[in-house]
Amino acid sequence: MRKISIFILTLFLMIGTAYADDLGDYPGFFSEDDELNINIVVGDKAPATHVLAQSKIVLALGSYFERPLTNANKLASEIEDIDDIDIISIGNACDNEITAKILNNPEPCDKDLQKNRAVIELWESDEDKVHIVLNSDSEDGIRELAEILANYEDFDLNENRYEIDIEVEEEEEIEEEIKEQIEAVPEQIKEEEVKPQLILESDNEPEPILREEDDLVKKVVNWFKSLFSFIKK
Repeated sequence: MRKISIFILTLFLMIGTAYADDLGDYPGFFSEDDELNINIVVGDKAPATHVLAQSKIVLALGSYFERPLTNANKLASEIEDIDDIDIISIGNACDNEITAKILNNPEPCDKDLQKNRAVIELWESDEDKVHIVLNSDSEDGIRELAEILANYEDFDLNENRYEIDIEVEEEEEIEEEIKEQIEAVPEQIKEEEVKPQLILESDNEPEPILREEDDLVKKVVNWFKSLFSFIKK
C-alpha cells in the first residue's frame, strides 16, 4: 500500500512538472495562484524592435487576463532576482542580461544562436517560476516571435521549444556582405586611405614639385624678361 501511495504521489509530481514545462499551456500557467506578476524584460540598450515586441506582448496578455498588466514592462537592470518571478525575456544573451542569466550565461554570448533561426524557449526557475526567452540573432526574428506569443492560439505551441526559420531580406544580406568585406580590409590599406586627408588638414602646405617641362618653360620666360629689360635700358 505504501508503494502505491509513493507511486501516485510521484505521478502527480510528474504531471505538475510537465504542465509547467509545456508552451501549449501559455499563457495560463502565469495565473496558477490567481496572481499576476509577469515581467516582460528587454535589455537596457535594446533596439526599438525589442521595445515594440515588449508592448505587443503586454497588451496581448492584458487582453487574455482581462486586466491591464501594470509595471510589467521592465529593463534588465530593474530585475534583481530571477528565481522568484515569472519572466518573458526578449532578446538573445548578447542583447539582454536577463536572457543570459536564464540561459546560464553562455560563453560567448552568441554560442547557441543559429543564423536565420528564432526560438521561443521555456525554462523553469528553482522556485518553480516560468521563464520564457525570445531568442534570435536578428530583429526580424524577435518581431516574429513576439507576433507568435501575441497570437498564440494560431500556432501549435508545445513542449518547451518552438523554432521558426527567418527569411532575411535580400538588401540585408547585401549589407551584411559589404560589412564583412569592409572588416576584412587590412589595416595598412585603411591607414593609406587616411593619409591624403591628414595632408589636407595640415597647416604647412607641401611645395609643388616641378616637372622638367615646367622648369624649361620657366627658364624661357625668364630669358624673355631679361631681353625686354635690356631693350628698356
